[in-house]
Amino acid sequence: MAASKAEPLLQTPGHFESAEYCFYDALARAAQYDAASSEERARHREALATHYRQIVVFAENCPENFQNRAALVGAEIARIEGRELDAQRLYEQAIRSTHENGFVQHEGIANELAAKFYLSCARETSAYAYLRNARYCYLRWGALGKVRQLDACYPHLHEERVPASSGATISAPVEQLDLGTVVKASQAISSELVLEKLIEKLLIVALEQAGAERGLLVLARDVGQRIEAEARSVRDKIAVHFRQSSMAPSDLPESLLVASSEAKRA
Repeated sequence: MAASKAEPLLQTPGHFESAEYCFYDALARAAQYDAASSEERARHREALATHYRQIVVFAENCPENFQNRAALVGAEIARIEGRELDAQRLYEQAIRSTHENGFVQHEGIANELAAKFYLSCARETSAYAYLRNARYCYLRWGALGKVRQLDACYPHLHEERVPASSGATISAPVEQLDLGTVVKASQAISSELVLEKLIEKLLIVALEQAGAERGLLVLARDVGQRIEAEARSVRDKIAVHFRQSSMAPSDLPESLLVASSEAKRA
């Protein structure tokens, strides 16, 4: 496996690379465990125990960064050992820690692994709740390939996609556009007093939720519709530029502007 090739390249134990290796190798081994032979399972258990001990040390020294990893690896070990209640508690602990400390990528992983655990227990309602959370986290992180993978594996997670001509790459389901969007938008408003920073945050939230490549802030002025700002997704990041220019036919479908104007007159 790839971990065996990476191990000789590690620097002094305790460095960041070592922590990353322990975490992801542990998760990879846990994922392979059920399909492994008896001999391979023994090797996986031994490696998991070693990695877990090391991650716990990291967590004791820096809980903000590593408590979520220790809890998630611990949850996977509990799952393998059949300790269902411990697994449930540790998955929840991992999800809570990732959320509180801003590790959206780990939050997605933790939710996805919790979902797989509940599916294995034939608890589909709980499993799909965690899958929706996982999809939302991956969408926020910009991991669109991972979102597509979840959509392909679990078709009920998403509704019909937006037509390709709309410019969106992935449509966010309705349930992800209510509470999650409102909370993030409210946080942006409450944390920013500078107008440009507020606009930037709100555009980023909008693109994250829509899974879109491009977004515009268009305001109605006395002289007509004007573009105030533009957001684009570039290399897994969202860049916001302030334009303050008149609308051009190439900026936005004319039909959308017409529909908006008619709605206002109505």
